[in-house]
Amino acid sequence: MRLHDGLYPLHKTHVVVRAGGVSLVAADRSKLKLTGLETSSLDANLAGGSTAAVAVSRRLTVVAGGGSGLSFRGDARVESQALSGGSWLRKE
Repeated sequence: MRLHDGLYPLHKTHVVVRAGGVSLVAADRSKLKLTGLETSSLDANLAGGSTAAVAVSRRLTVVAGGGSGLSFRGDARVESQALSGGSWLRKE
């Protein structure tokens, strides 16, 4: 799995909080419920049946494969989504 910046993760799950938003990487059936962490911007990369639930208010990008899924609440605009292998994106 390749991250947006061309980096490769060392572990199956990473959550990086920056001033501009949150980057999320999850693999190997990770399950993340992050709805208590509200952010204005989220970049998500999910693989291997991972799921995540988030709260996003402004912008969202998603890359998901292998039956992974992201559910979100808030008024985020989906700037890009690349879904494959039965993956899904759902607004709550």
